[in-house]
Amino acid sequence: MPVLNYIDLFSVCTQKIVQPGRELIKEIFSFSNGIPDVDGLSSKIVGGSNAEIETYPWQISLQMRSGGSWYHICGGSIIDNRWIVTAAHCVDGSSANTLRIAAGMTKLSDTSRTVRSLARIIMHPSYSSSSGGYPNDIALLELSESLTYGVKINKIAVPTTQDFTGSICSLSGWGRLSGSGSSPDNLKDVQMTIIRNSECSTRWAPVSGATINDGHICILESGKSACSGDSGGPMTCYSENTPYLAGATSWGISTCSGDFPSVYARLTSFRSWISSYVSI
Repeated sequence: MPVLNYIDLFSVCTQKIVQPGRELIKEIFSFSNGIPDVDGLSSKIVGGSNAEIETYPWQISLQMRSGGSWYHICGGSIIDNRWIVTAAHCVDGSSANTLRIAAGMTKLSDTSRTVRSLARIIMHPSYSSSSGGYPNDIALLELSESLTYGVKINKIAVPTTQDFTGSICSLSGWGRLSGSGSSPDNLKDVQMTIIRNSECSTRWAPVSGATINDGHICILESGKSACSGDSGGPMTCYSENTPYLAGATSWGISTCSGDFPSVYARLTSFRSWISSYVSI
């Protein structure tokens, strides 16, 4: 049984949000001598295996500049050669000139990666970091220059009406291998099963404020999870051999143990909003 205070380890901003009946504490964006602590920032795929970018060519690393260096803070997905989908909380309070994306690499250290600066950040107008369940946790990033598609860089389709309940889908990202562990250089992935929102809501019911709505999609399997910094990264589901971006990583329990569902922004719920900016 979790305590009522739960930690959103998919967040990268230091922020304490007090709401009636509970306190949500986002993960500390830690610094050492003015430089971000990479362990404190990076993502995590728990229970996963090494993956290749050719399997997830839509996967990008969202990076923040500090002290003259760039640090991985979140994931994201290519949906057009100039547009990325990520989580709103990844970019909340940030300006476009402090962020960039890196694409086309399996390892974060790969110097042959493709880098693009951001032209603008568009957060969902109804995103709320102070509401239960972080509703509408989605944002669009417009790139300053188009990406060139190839085997390591490509877009993923945004689903129309697919529900994906019961489907085995993939999570991918760079990051910690345990709740307090180190962050790997190599891209990781893990396969998990989509559960019904009603089951997701029931499992989160003991945690005050962990509200599940139609804009969420949940995934659950013991010992497997996404976590800090994987925020915004893809939940990839297949339908008739076509990969779809079913969800964008949003929030979950601090231990990342898989005892509670991981929660994602459901892309079908935001297709209309996305299509007002991007031809999908």
